[in-house]
Amino acid sequence: MDYQIASKNVIFTIVLLSQLYIIGVFLYKNVSNNQTVTLCSNGQQLTAVFHLREEVTVLIPASSVKDTLDCLRRGMSFNDRTIEYVIAKDTSSALIEVLHARYAVNEEQDELELALTIPVRLSGDTVEIGGASSIAVFLKEISNPFKFIEYVAEKNSPTVIVPEINEVIARLIEKNIIDSNIIITELREGEYATIDL
Repeated sequence: MDYQIASKNVIFTIVLLSQLYIIGVFLYKNVSNNQTVTLCSNGQQLTAVFHLREEVTVLIPASSVKDTLDCLRRGMSFNDRTIEYVIAKDTSSALIEVLHARYAVNEEQDELELALTIPVRLSGDTVEIGGASSIAVFLKEISNPFKFIEYVAEKNSPTVIVPEINEVIARLIEKNIIDSNIIITELREGEYATIDL
């Protein structure tokens, strides 16, 4: 066997595979550079990770460190270690310390208002995404179904995403919203959803 020919073939194969890998990474970054929001549920709260163009990441954490880190794993690119904004309203200092230890956190804010092609606004425990055909996301469990029904009727959002709802509240909500065209999506414990913005 001629070792010179074998080594040339190995070098050629390595160079070719390296080029294919670089082209694949480039195409992946360009194709998947859309704006998404990943919502993760622990049954009582939702964690939201906004992954925006130009590698901007916005985090609205849950109270649990584990749930927040799990959602970051699902919502961020595998090579992204920077969180541009953490919405730290009612967030424990221990969670913020863990985030600073694992990620480069650029800024902590109490309110969220993103100027995107699709507006995103945080008001209380609700995130409103979009204009006329908007999505309303309730970050905490529904404790008062009457306020929830009033909010949904007032905002007229066709899609509402909530954490797990207990049976009694679900029946109260169902009776009042059954005639409308509103879709209520319930994320149970451990479930997540990624939505393109």
